[in-house]
Amino acid sequence: MLRGDGNGLDMLVVYLLIALVLTGAVVGSCQWAHFRFPGYRIADSNGARIAGRLLNLAFNLAIVAGMFTVALTQFGEHLIREGSSYWYEPIVFLLVFDLAYYCLHRTLHRPVLMRLLHGVHHRIRHPTAMESLYSHPVDTVIAFTLLFACMALVGPLGETSFVVASLLYMVIFGLGHANLDLPFRGMAPLNHWARRHDAHHAQRNVNFGSITPVWDWMFGTLPEPARRS
Repeated sequence: MLRGDGNGLDMLVVYLLIALVLTGAVVGSCQWAHFRFPGYRIADSNGARIAGRLLNLAFNLAIVAGMFTVALTQFGEHLIREGSSYWYEPIVFLLVFDLAYYCLHRTLHRPVLMRLLHGVHHRIRHPTAMESLYSHPVDTVIAFTLLFACMALVGPLGETSFVVASLLYMVIFGLGHANLDLPFRGMAPLNHWARRHDAHHAQRNVNFGSITPVWDWMFGTLPEPARRS
């Protein structure tokens, strides 16, 4: 699949455009809400005060686009299969990936790796959706290599499942950095992911999972419940 024939290249363009447009729409909407409704922020971000932040974001965005291109053109047969998709495929993939990412994330918080790699992401104490990609480029490469490795382990996924799984991950990743607590009906998932990840940036040793709190619950890295005075 996607080995250079006309149909494969057309599908590659479609996948990348879908990812760009929908993920960009979600991230852009969250970023707009962060600026437009300061009263709904979980906390003020210090990102704008970090030199080179926009250059870092642009570079990491280019890395992600390049990795999707290479993965689909060079390893597409391990990631995507032609034919029917099954409803459970994105769910199984996201659970497997979240467990793998939990383990990676905890490893990246070891002192040496935190100082050399992951600490770049934590320079922004309360990141916004746009700043979800603010990180060391090697950190970005490792995370998305893990993403594709988990796809190959679970898959290859059906074409629809591949698109749904990829978009769900990137959208959830953006929502987790939204820095918003919106008091509107239907906003509970956004608020949940944003509060969890903001607590991770504030405390660092909690909430290592990016999608579900299941792994943090199993391995004892959920935050301590607030004590009532």
